[in-house]
Amino acid sequence: MLIDIDADILNKMSERMKIAREIGLYKKENNITILQVERWNEILKTQMETGLAKELTKDFIVKLYALIHDESIYQQTSVMN
Repeated sequence: MLIDIDADILNKMSERMKIAREIGLYKKENNITILQVERWNEILKTQMETGLAKELTKDFIVKLYALIHDESIYQQTSVMN
């Protein structure tokens, strides 16, 4: 059961990074910088609320989204370069 959930997590992260690459292409075509601080802060705020409501710790949520954000920036950068 846990192995299936772990596979689902990786599949969802793969889907998310595909979208990040698409966003990177859009940003490249429209001369938009990769890092959008306001958007990042908005995502972190909403996901913090969601995660806390699901009994996850603040520390876990921050670390998780920092990793996701770093990988998204990497994926967008690879498209833009």
